[in-house]
Amino acid sequence: MATDKKSQHVGNHGGRYTDMDGMSKQFTYIDHDRNTTRLTSWDYSKKKSEESGLQKLIDKICREQVNETPEFILAFDTEMAEKYKFERFKKGSIVLPIQLDKPQEGEEWFNDLKRYYGKIQKRANKKNN
Repeated sequence: MATDKKSQHVGNHGGRYTDMDGMSKQFTYIDHDRNTTRLTSWDYSKKKSEESGLQKLIDKICREQVNETPEFILAFDTEMAEKYKFERFKKGSIVLPIQLDKPQEGEEWFNDLKRYYGKIQKRANKKNN
């Protein structure tokens, strides 16, 4: 009895072969080489730069706890909500980072966040001086 080796049946026909029972089969080729062109062509430094000023600003707002100040929460729930047509489920609560991260709103959203952050920082600095 001859042994049926899949390698004997694979040729220039896209991996199709017939097994010993006469059943038609198809190979799926898997590239196990981690050094493929897709992986080596990915530019991770570009991804970090895509993190953009918006993500950096959100990190700064949250790290300095500006998103917890009553003034920021009020502005977010009223002026920002009206301008960008959204309503938060828990108005008056801390603004979460995920609620600030709206890259689809573009530069205007970023500039508004930056403006509110700047206002609160100025007031905080005046109180500390």
